[in-house]
Amino acid sequence: MLGDNIKALRKQKGISQEELASRIHVVRQTISKWEKNLSVPDAAMIQKIAEELDITVNELLGGEIKQDEDRDKIVEQLVRINEQLVIRNRRSRRIIKTIIIIIAVIAVVLAIVLANSLVVTAENKYTLVKQFGKIERIVDEAGLSFKIPFIQSTDTLPKQILIYDLAASDVITMDKKTMVADSYVLWRINNPQLFVQTLNSQVANAESRINASVFMSMKNIISSLEQTEVINGRDGELTQMIMANLGDSMEQYGIELITVEIKRLDLPDDNKNAVY
Repeated sequence: MLGDNIKALRKQKGISQEELASRIHVVRQTISKWEKNLSVPDAAMIQKIAEELDITVNELLGGEIKQDEDRDKIVEQLVRINEQLVIRNRRSRRIIKTIIIIIAVIAVVLAIVLANSLVVTAENKYTLVKQFGKIERIVDEAGLSFKIPFIQSTDTLPKQILIYDLAASDVITMDKKTMVADSYVLWRINNPQLFVQTLNSQVANAESRINASVFMSMKNIISSLEQTEVINGRDGELTQMIMANLGDSMEQYGIELITVEIKRLDLPDDNKNAVY
């Protein structure tokens, strides 16, 4: 094409882009665009270029018009070259657009894969990495880790100390006195694997087991004491007895009981006057 001819003939003459641009009064970038076939010079500029390169217009255009043909033929040839250039540029833009779309699709796919590969574990969580419903590993350190995208999934369990508030309930002492006990439990999951297997990963299921075990233990301890012993034991002795009675009974569920605290241990309202 014309741009290729300008470049080849310029180099044959040992003329740089800057020098040719200075001679025909254009900037170097204009020469560069012509030589890259991004644009074409007009008929008058074609003649200037031919003169500076010491060649004929026919040679510059690739010998496609005869020496004696007039300016109109040169213009016609330039129009034809320009049309070819437009077609070429349109094709190039289409190719570039296709490449951009492909790159964008690849980037989106990679982003989705990466998002499905990252595992973010918080300080107060256990992360369970599962494959086909089975626990493959348990992440108990905070930070980033990875899993197999689309094949492995994640679930979380609380790692921090939890509190369960038991409902206030009536208990009967060894001397057949009714008292009202209001307590709470501090607990945590210390074996996530066992917790999942026995309680289906549900904190509500754990609280139900804790409620039943702690209430029965508290009931058994208080029923073995006189009312005065229960009242005197509110400073901590009663808690120690309940914890000793519970022992490691909750470990079978992957649960550690930290403490059972008595918020309120009192007589029913209709019995208070009889004691005090």
